[in-house]
Amino acid sequence: MSTFRRKFLPALLVASIALPGLAAGLDAATEARLAADKEAIRKADASRRSVLLTRGTEQADRNRALNEFRDQRRKAVLDASEALLAIRASFPKDEWKAIVAQLGAGGGMPFLAEQARKELPGVVTDPARAASADKTLADLAAAIKKHGADPESAAKKFLALLEKKSSTRDDFISGLEKVTEAQEKLDDKVLDAVSNLQRTLSPAEWDELVRRLAPAGAAPGQ
Repeated sequence: MSTFRRKFLPALLVASIALPGLAAGLDAATEARLAADKEAIRKADASRRSVLLTRGTEQADRNRALNEFRDQRRKAVLDASEALLAIRASFPKDEWKAIVAQLGAGGGMPFLAEQARKELPGVVTDPARAASADKTLADLAAAIKKHGADPESAAKKFLALLEKKSSTRDDFISGLEKVTEAQEKLDDKVLDAVSNLQRTLSPAEWDELVRRLAPAGAAPGQ
């Protein structure tokens, strides 16, 4: 199984890793379609992060950025799902199950709250403020996981649908709607966490944290 197949779906769902090589056995049109979907999510994720993490951004703009990201991700994930469903019938059940398992084994980067927690010790040296910032991020991460709105939970649900030979496009639409609803319920908590962190960190610390959270290869501010 090629690197592309092994890593593509988890990477698509969390908008993370760099584009791997081409997958053996897939036609050029399908390859191009999947790559375009992943790139659309990468750009939407970069735009979301830029708006969320820019100091002084209005709350309404941050809400808009969250909604626009989810809309772009929904379109891209649905299109990629359609592309994968189109080739599923070409494989025997056991072989397809193995392919899906390898798709899921690729993993992806942790979501933003977890990334920020890992970077905090290298950014905030004051113990009291570091502890306060870490608690804000830990509470946010716990809430996201509790509602099943984290990338890992979403990836598992979609991999299960993909493996199921009888799943349909409508099943993926329903799954996307459930993930979106779970995330929308947490929007206020996400935005409150960003505001709390900005109050806790100095401007220089905040800028350094944002720099460290920038996707690999992104220019400053992206």
